[in-house]
Amino acid sequence: MSQTNPNKPVLLLTDSDVDGLSGHVVGLYTLRSLHTPHIHYAHFATSSQPQQPGTSATQMDLLQVLNYLVADPSSVHIIDVPPPREVARRVTYIDMIRRLRAIGVDVEIYDVTDHAAPDDWRQIASAGAALRLVPDGYSAKLQYAHSRGVFDSELEKWALLGSIADFDESVAEKTSRELERTVAEIVDPVYKFVMQQHTDIKPLIPRYGSAGAVAEYVVARNMSMDEFIRFAESLSSQLPPNQRVVMPREYHATTFGVIVDSQRNQIPPGLQWKTAWKTAFETNSYYSVVYNVPPPPGRQGVGVIVASYWRQKRLVAQAIDNAVNEISRHYGASVVGHSGARSLLFPPGTDTSTIAYEIARLIESNMTVSRVTHLINDTTVASAVLEEYRQISRQLAEILSTMQQMYREYLELKRRQVELLEHATQRVRYD
Repeated sequence: MSQTNPNKPVLLLTDSDVDGLSGHVVGLYTLRSLHTPHIHYAHFATSSQPQQPGTSATQMDLLQVLNYLVADPSSVHIIDVPPPREVARRVTYIDMIRRLRAIGVDVEIYDVTDHAAPDDWRQIASAGAALRLVPDGYSAKLQYAHSRGVFDSELEKWALLGSIADFDESVAEKTSRELERTVAEIVDPVYKFVMQQHTDIKPLIPRYGSAGAVAEYVVARNMSMDEFIRFAESLSSQLPPNQRVVMPREYHATTFGVIVDSQRNQIPPGLQWKTAWKTAFETNSYYSVVYNVPPPPGRQGVGVIVASYWRQKRLVAQAIDNAVNEISRHYGASVVGHSGARSLLFPPGTDTSTIAYEIARLIESNMTVSRVTHLINDTTVASAVLEEYRQISRQLAEILSTMQQMYREYLELKRRQVELLEHATQRVRYD
């Protein structure tokens, strides 16, 4: 870790979504816990597509932010923001790091190993950046705190919040389905469409950007992650109807997945992916196929989204890739997205209903998992398991209490035994 100049600010960079917000909060809480009051925070959320009118100056592209060099920082800390994928922009990014190092600005990058190719990371390191690469975004955020000697269970919760919002499978075993539902249905959309209009948050955006403004609000009030969720829930009534994630009225369940007609269910634009998650979540399916999806802005055609349920991604991702690639070759469709959420765009007028069912058939023919391994999605079963766990915990506590009482009685007997031995010794001497 580089030594931060206490007389100069730290430029803290994250992404602009909930995952970026969680990284920002981890960063701010970490720096604050170091008890260095002279450190100032100049932090921005990066986004190539600002979410609100009038905020483009603060939600700048990462390269623009670095070039801006706000308040002459002593160091730039980049948390879980992938380097640019385009070759030209990546070259500029690496050159920017060299320029920063040339004027004495330290650059620390805490990121996911898979966010760039090994050779790209080597070039970034050779430009002078200190790299801390880990397997996932959750670990990247915690690495920032741990590298500064800060270990806090509350920071682990904040890091977890962002990874849940990103449906990062690496944290699947660390979270409950109830928290997953809350983050996906309330926290994420409220953050995007309500929170940044909050009376106390909106004025901070011109200085800190979207994620930075919310993070500043959170840290100034010393909010825990649970308190932040309750804050989001208190604002949920202000969420626009067309931004609420709801279960589709009609869907078709296959052996392992579910198929949804976006047009027939009148899914609002932009919510097809979240609806795919919602349907898989509620039906406990491995994957969802949503068809009759409107094209992206500026494009023509009709789309299909093929999404794995994030907790089951490892079991179905390869099958989805194979099916999507085969359909793409056969129909000449363009494919975008990652293995967890593939989007295919077909020419206008294409019958995507037939294609959706064909994709489902191909996925299931490629799957090697047995239906027996399907997770139980029954709240009564979950409640029963939880109650049994609580009973076992109570029984263990009772056993521990009994053992402690027995040990105290044992010590008392030993004490009396010693007294009797001492008394007997004294009597022998007297005699």
